[in-house]
Amino acid sequence: MAVLGLEELEELLDEIRIRVIRANQTDTLDQILTALGMNSLLSTYSPFSSKDGKIVVLGASNVDMNHLLITAGKLGIDKSRFEFCLDYDALEKYNYRKLQYKDKYRLIMVGPMPHSSYGKGESNSAIAEMEKRPEMYPRVIRMNTGSELKITKSGFKDTLQKLLQEGYI
Repeated sequence: MAVLGLEELEELLDEIRIRVIRANQTDTLDQILTALGMNSLLSTYSPFSSKDGKIVVLGASNVDMNHLLITAGKLGIDKSRFEFCLDYDALEKYNYRKLQYKDKYRLIMVGPMPHSSYGKGESNSAIAEMEKRPEMYPRVIRMNTGSELKITKSGFKDTLQKLLQEGYI
């Protein structure tokens, strides 16, 4: 039988908390609550928006915003759902706090961003800060090409298709 020390127990509880919050955001909380025998806690309340909430796209991109909107439109996603900040310099001053606890935002899609920016808190970057605090921010999806953060038309389309198939958006 294993016994955890206080430090290990706190680390475990932090991880459990993050997973439960993420499950709540991705509509998979029922699986965790069922496994824990806590089905009585199930409800339809979500601190974040419904599937038709705003999608924020943040990150330096050589792809024109209009091309991204056309891609989204071809997938049947209303263009009015999107907010973009695709300029690297503007991302340094972007107000990430406007995304906190706002039920109008459903998703944050991120590409390359400055590490030093307003709103990163004590984290290495704004992306890390948002990922570290899922109770404050909508779901964050990194748009990658291999191991590199990059916004491409195909990556944008693939990410949206995956989220549509998942039923998240």
